Amino acid sequence: MNPHLDSLLAQTESAMHVHANGHYRGPVHVGVDLGTAYTVLIVLDEDYQPVVGEYKFAQIVRDGLVVDFVGAVALVQQMKERIESH
Repeated sequence: MNPHLDSLLAQTESAMHVHANGHYRGPVHVGVDLGTAYTVLIVLDEDYQPVVGEYKFAQIVRDGLVVDFVGAVALVQQMKERIESH
């Protein structure tokens, strides 16, 4: 696992409390990383500061190729729904 991932997710957790207890309103930047072991979804505010993020173990990529496209789409949709529910 990426040693910086825990730090980034801790920053997003604290940023959520700064932004009206997780109800951030404003333009956001969203990124998804389909890694070989973990899939990461991160949301940044207009100043590129972390707002919220989530990661989940998934074997949807092998050798840099998406081998389970349907699974990847379903996983990202689930992660998006969980983040939006915060």
